[in-house]
Amino acid sequence: MKPERVATVVAVIVLATVGVVAPLGLVVLVPLMSAGSGALDGSSSGGGVGGDACMGTISVGAVKGVILKDRQKKLVTTIVTVVKRDKLPDTAAVIAIMTAKQESDLGADPASRQPNGDGDAGPFQQRVLPGWYGTLDEINNDAYATEAFLKGHTIAYAGAGSAGGPGYHIPGLVDIDGWQTMSLTAAAQAVQGSAYPDAYAKWEPMARQLIGATTAGTLGGCTTGSADEKGVSKNLAEAVEWAKGIAADDSYAYVWGGNGKADGGYDCSGLTSALYKRIGVNLPRTAAEQQKVGTPVTRDQLKVGDLIFWGTPAYHVATYIGGGQMVSADNHVRGINVEKIYGNPSNYRRIVTGGGQTAGANNPARDANTEKNYGNPSD
Repeated sequence: MKPERVATVVAVIVLATVGVVAPLGLVVLVPLMSAGSGALDGSSSGGGVGGDACMGTISVGAVKGVILKDRQKKLVTTIVTVVKRDKLPDTAAVIAIMTAKQESDLGADPASRQPNGDGDAGPFQQRVLPGWYGTLDEINNDAYATEAFLKGHTIAYAGAGSAGGPGYHIPGLVDIDGWQTMSLTAAAQAVQGSAYPDAYAKWEPMARQLIGATTAGTLGGCTTGSADEKGVSKNLAEAVEWAKGIAADDSYAYVWGGNGKADGGYDCSGLTSALYKRIGVNLPRTAAEQQKVGTPVTRDQLKVGDLIFWGTPAYHVATYIGGGQMVSADNHVRGINVEKIYGNPSNYRRIVTGGGQTAGANNPARDANTEKNYGNPSD
């Protein structure tokens, strides 16, 4: 969807610490930047990776002929961090680096920070118009933009010229069927819809070298924002975004009977309960009891915030976030995830009606340990 913005294609990419040329074979420590410590550059602000900087390494000897500018290094390491955190294959990072190099000279093109004639900006040239990827500050946040490239973005607002109606999910890389088996250029083009579909290919060798030489370190401080468990969301869509932030935060694990940070994380119904509590709705504590609340809807009728259940009585519950995806506290192995709806859900329930009213959702929250009375502890 973007014109080719790289003014000059250079054979040697400048990607390194200022004024320092490391000898071949030297391993240089590189901070994997976070929102509070440099994932943002210049005047950008807002969301993105929060917490302390992570640490990674770049083996300069493994990246022959490639010298890294500071700005480009930030973006490379942030991409690697987000991909590692989201447990995606290295191929995803290769595709993201190829794309960002083509669209913004890997973030170093100053013109990319402002919207072009189509309203596209940031390292991946994502649209900043209402009903698209987000604000200009968000799109200029490396971590936010990378996450949107990889996993897409579900819009809450729809207006003239928006990508779709409320709840429409703009596809990201992982939403593209068969992306792991198609050529990397085709995968990049499937996300970007560029007028120059073959332009990404020339950056594949460089991107593969960088991924082979960049290692993400401790990821605990590299999550996309810290979740405010005690906060209040102004609407259901905002509460869903909060839950997505929980899924992106490695400090939250799946914990059977868990109700939040104090417990180390959430179980399935603990997360749905916490989500709705943010808008003043006090759900029952177990999946089986939540299954009795609200009104039934079909899969075709799902809207952002509706609950998805497995089993009758339910042994697992998740929250629909649009685009065929959900946020779900799965089990001890898989953790808490944003993912496509899997398996064969038994039914779907709408807790909040169009008028903001709730049906049967005013029961007091029950003790977390009652979760063990229903189904498998891994739900």
